[in-house]
Amino acid sequence: MSLVCFRLDLDSTPWDAGSGYGVEQARLVRLFDFARRTGVKFHVFASSRCLRASPGLVDAVLSDGHDLDWLYLGDRLDEEWANAATLLAGTGHSWQGVGHLNLVAVESWLEGLHFISHAEGDTVFADSAIVPLPTVRFSLAMTEPEAVEATVLSALGQGQTVRTARDLLR
Repeated sequence: MSLVCFRLDLDSTPWDAGSGYGVEQARLVRLFDFARRTGVKFHVFASSRCLRASPGLVDAVLSDGHDLDWLYLGDRLDEEWANAATLLAGTGHSWQGVGHLNLVAVESWLEGLHFISHAEGDTVFADSAIVPLPTVRFSLAMTEPEAVEATVLSALGQGQTVRTARDLLR
């Protein structure tokens, strides 16, 4: 089974300028359909802003067996960790880790946190140990279809072409 990691922020919401209303959501629906047909599993990192704007996202991600963790773009991880957990109240899901675009320092390891993944280098820091582990970078922006295709192709490995991926995503 292949795993693709990507991040969702407000660039995945309908009021995003540029592509027009609903285009990003349609891409997300196509990605989940692609995953159902191919068996690819996603590890989605969603921001608090995105989860507030799209309350059904948690169920959409988890109902198909994908992983969901928190995308944090700020610099106050210690303060915001508990607040982010309230976004999941009533869903039966809890964050296992945090996706961050940079290395982020924490004063003490946060309760319930098992890893921090970041886009600078291919490492995660797991269970408070500073041990580099392999991971997939999650630099995907949903408004960039070429990035979607490149991410899917890198996860699927050899034997696929860009045209094949593009056709599957349409």
